[in-house]
Amino acid sequence: MANSLRGLGLLLFGLVLGVIIGVWWVAPRLNGTVIRFESATNPTAISSALPSLASITPASTATTTSSATTTPSVAASATSQASPIASATIQVTASLTSSGDLKLDVLLAVNRERQKTNCVALVFEPRLQTIAQAHADDMAQHQKIDHVSSDGRSYSERLEQAGYQFIRRGENISAWFATPEEVVAQWMDEPVDGPHRANITNCAYRHVGIGLAYAEDRPYWVLDMAEPKP
Repeated sequence: MANSLRGLGLLLFGLVLGVIIGVWWVAPRLNGTVIRFESATNPTAISSALPSLASITPASTATTTSSATTTPSVAASATSQASPIASATIQVTASLTSSGDLKLDVLLAVNRERQKTNCVALVFEPRLQTIAQAHADDMAQHQKIDHVSSDGRSYSERLEQAGYQFIRRGENISAWFATPEEVVAQWMDEPVDGPHRANITNCAYRHVGIGLAYAEDRPYWVLDMAEPKP
């Protein structure tokens, strides 16, 4: 009799233990607490569409030589005097749409930036245009970006030899940037007092000449600006 009771007790104990284990294993799966781990990938960062600024020559007499054909380069000459602050809004009269002409599109992009600071729109001047194109040709021929031409003349000297008398003058030069929008964006991508930006937003300037030449597939840009003497 005692053996039978002992056996019955062991059987009941086994059943209770089995129920406890079953509840412990099954319950989490019934109430949705099972966690599944899945792998995820991080999106790849997208690089900027424009090349980064490579070098700046802050003075018209300094020189900068491009080190490699794939390295973007820009340089700006210092302005001869501080630019005045416009006292009233001046309407830009030039068309602000794309023309299909690369030089004119540079001018349109520059004038859009000048409009933001209430500066009068620049207009082409034949002597500045001749000077700018000649300097672009010279840089492309020597594959060198420099405000001093291969014969040793500065921008001021080139203006004087062309018979253009000026009060203020500024020159931005660049290489590699493929479109007018890119090159103007790089000139503007600096602090307010940066040399390229200051040249473009100098409200004293009235005249402009723009040069563009190529060495193989590399464009060389020249933006010559000036305020003429009365």
